[in-house]
Amino acid sequence: MDYTRLKPGADVGKLHAELAAAALPVTSVRGPYLAGDIVVSMSRELDAMEVQDMDAVIELHDGRKRKPRSINAVYTDLAALSGAQKGNIWSYLMQPVDGIARWRHANREATWNAAAVGTAAPAGSTLEDHERALTATFWCLEHPDDFVEPEWDPTINVPGDELA
Repeated sequence: MDYTRLKPGADVGKLHAELAAAALPVTSVRGPYLAGDIVVSMSRELDAMEVQDMDAVIELHDGRKRKPRSINAVYTDLAALSGAQKGNIWSYLMQPVDGIARWRHANREATWNAAAVGTAAPAGSTLEDHERALTATFWCLEHPDDFVEPEWDPTINVPGDELA
């Protein structure tokens, strides 16, 4: 079943992932065409609530191109957080996922280890604090929205990416 909606500037790959994350039976998203229309194909006809959910996802979709922030910018923003906020981030990263601490699932563990080895901790900080900050920095770059007003601490706002 196809649904046509107006969404100029949509990033169809990203929108497809967002619709799938909303548990909708999306099979493809095509467009945007000259008039700004997109066509969303579903594996079946949606009920009224699902159409509302689809429309809400499309409405919130931001198709603008993004790029990773610099490592230094993310590290600096994380370093500026309060002790409680840093503690909340570390608790989040230490939560087990499939029996392993969440941060160990990062693809950049090797990069983190390489960065941690020849990097001195800033003045007034311990090596452990520095290693935690590096871990959080690399996690943030891989998961750019995880530290943007997370439900476990909405006072934290450190994005891992920015507009291109």
